[in-house]
Amino acid sequence: MKLILITGNHPRHFYLAKKLYKKFDNIFWIIEKREKFIPKTNIKNLKLKKLYKKHFIKRNNSENKFFGDYKKIKSLKFYKKNYIDRKKFQISIKSLLKDEAADLLLSFGCSKIDNLILKKRNIKKHLNIHGGLSPNFRGSISNFWPTYLLEPQLTGYTLHKLSDSIDGGEIIFQTSVKLNKNDGIHDSNCRALKTFINYFVKKINIKSLRNLKGIKQKNFGKIWQKKDWDPKHLDLIYNKYNDKIINYCLKNKFKLKKPNLINVLENN
Repeated sequence: MKLILITGNHPRHFYLAKKLYKKFDNIFWIIEKREKFIPKTNIKNLKLKKLYKKHFIKRNNSENKFFGDYKKIKSLKFYKKNYIDRKKFQISIKSLLKDEAADLLLSFGCSKIDNLILKKRNIKKHLNIHGGLSPNFRGSISNFWPTYLLEPQLTGYTLHKLSDSIDGGEIIFQTSVKLNKNDGIHDSNCRALKTFINYFVKKINIKSLRNLKGIKQKNFGKIWQKKDWDPKHLDLIYNKYNDKIINYCLKNKFKLKKPNLINVLENN
């Protein structure tokens, strides 16, 4: 079973690749070089600048805690492995996949893939892992908002068919986080992703892919854009709640409505 895997280059992406390595015989892994994991900032407000750095340092610590030493993955012998620059993503992808065939193309944490790739007949299935529960949490930085909105139980991941709409393809399955009172916003996201990946690796195979039919998203939902997020949002996370929003919600017995999760794999 051949897999074309297209990801970013952060620890969570390497964790997925490591897990899939044990499942698939043949993996062509394309890695998009993203921004630095602890990005630099030009914020002039010293308080916001401090919060910004704190936020991304905590993300780094959480991913290392949940996903281990990603550097060890260099020893794994993939069929092919290519690093590409984010600014040249579309050109590089078209060139690399020109003559490639596969049972599945799976993307996670990379730039949007051109429709011309999705129409390639020699790639049988095209799926994407989205960090957020579609349709209400589509787009960028989607798993930040459930915690910010005091609905941490809505942190989760969606596997959907790739389409021309942003995170709007037919849904295959979704998983949500099991709330832990000690988790901060990054730990919660990592916990949700680990649950998702373990389930995906267990369930996906040639049989489950053969007649895979997803569920169409019934409404447009909400597409969160990068511009929606601002460092000032971190004031609520860290200064008001000290990154303990989950504990706050549980302790005060908030009525946390369970998400309506979709899963067609259980029937396969």
